[in-house]
Amino acid sequence: MSRDDRLEQAIANEDCRGRCQCPPERKEVDDKGGRRAYLQGSDLRGVDVSGAGLRGANLTDADLSGADLTAADLTEADLSGASLRAANFRHANLQGASLRYADLSYVDLSYADLTGADLTGADMRWSKLRKADLDGVTLAATNLAGADVTGTTLERDSK
Repeated sequence: MSRDDRLEQAIANEDCRGRCQCPPERKEVDDKGGRRAYLQGSDLRGVDVSGAGLRGANLTDADLSGADLTAADLTEADLSGASLRAANFRHANLQGASLRYADLSYVDLSYADLTGADLTGADMRWSKLRKADLDGVTLAATNLAGADVTGTTLERDSK
């Protein structure tokens, strides 16, 4: 089963064990004619979608606590207000993603690319950011208490 098939299976109502609050149409068309996932408010706790293509996905207010998103492509995804506590984002691509006010506590973002991401108001306490790329990120009111930033790249003019 491909990674994208695992994602489709994970968001199917029967596989969410009745927790899914996805609209009947779980896909929406983006401005380039492609398709992107629409998972706003979905309960996807603990799902394994490592390596999945979630470019431009709408995951606002979704619960992905404990999920495995290793090497997932979340370029320009909207994860605003999402609960991502203890999720694994190692080697994930989060370029230009919106993580405004998301719960990223205890998350592993080692080797992740967050170039240009918006982390305004995010809770990143005790997160692992080892060798993550944070160039151009917005960190206004972001809580990084206890975070491991060993080897992290952070452009000096980040906000």
